[in-house]
Amino acid sequence: MAEKLSTPKSSFDELVKIVRGYAHAGKEAGLDDLAKLIGMNPTVISRNNKFLAEIGIIAGGNKKSVTDLGRKLGRAIEHSQEQDAQKYWKEAVQTNEDLSQIITTVRIKGGMTEDDLSNHVLYVSGQQNNQGNKTGSTAIVQILKSAGLIEESNGKIVVSKPQQENASEVLSVPEIKISDGKDTDPSSHNIGKEQSGVLPAPSFTTTPQIAINIQLQLPATDDASIYEKLFKALREQLINPKDS
Repeated sequence: MAEKLSTPKSSFDELVKIVRGYAHAGKEAGLDDLAKLIGMNPTVISRNNKFLAEIGIIAGGNKKSVTDLGRKLGRAIEHSQEQDAQKYWKEAVQTNEDLSQIITTVRIKGGMTEDDLSNHVLYVSGQQNNQGNKTGSTAIVQILKSAGLIEESNGKIVVSKPQQENASEVLSVPEIKISDGKDTDPSSHNIGKEQSGVLPAPSFTTTPQIAINIQLQLPATDDASIYEKLFKALREQLINPKDS
C-alpha cells in the first residue's frame, strides 16, 4: 500500500470513462489503444492509473489489464445498473485502507461539509490545496457517494446508515400446495389465479407485531375431503396447536 493516499487526476466523470474503457479493452491495454477507444489524451489516462491500481480496478506494468472487479464495475456503469455499480465501487473502496479511514473520520466528526471533506482528502494525501488537486479529491468524495458509504443530510456529508429490516414488516410464509395425487397444473386451476388466506396476527402488548401470510394453491377436485383435511390441518397447526 502507498505511504499516502493517491488521488485521481481527473473529475469523477472522466474517471468513470476511463474505467469503462479498460473494461472494454480487456487484457494488456496500451495507453494509445485505450486513448483511441475512449477519445482521451493518453497522458490524462496515465495520470489516473496509479489510483485505479490502488483500488483494484486495473493491474499490470506498462500495459494495464482490467481486473475482474474493474470489468464488472465498467459493465455495471455502461448498462446503468446502479445497484451493481454501487456494490463494486464499495468493494473498490474497501480494498484501500486509506479510503476506508476517510469514512471513519466522517463518522467520528459526526459529519462534515463536502468542502471540508474534500480538503481532508487533500490533507491525508499530502497534496497542496490547488484547483487541480481539488478536482481529484472531489472525485474521491463522489466515489464514496457512489459506493453508498456516505450521503448528504441537512447540508452535511454523513456516513450512510446500513439498511435494516423493519421489524413490523409482514412475515411471508412459502405457499402450501395440497395435491390429491393427480398430476394437475396448479396454474390452470387457481381460484382467481391465486387464493390466499391471512390469519390475524396475535395480539401483543408491545410492538412489533408479526402478520403471517399464507398463500394456497388448491387443486381442482370434486373430493371435498381434500379441502376438509386442509382446513383441519391449518386449524390444528396454526390456531390451536397441540403441545408436542
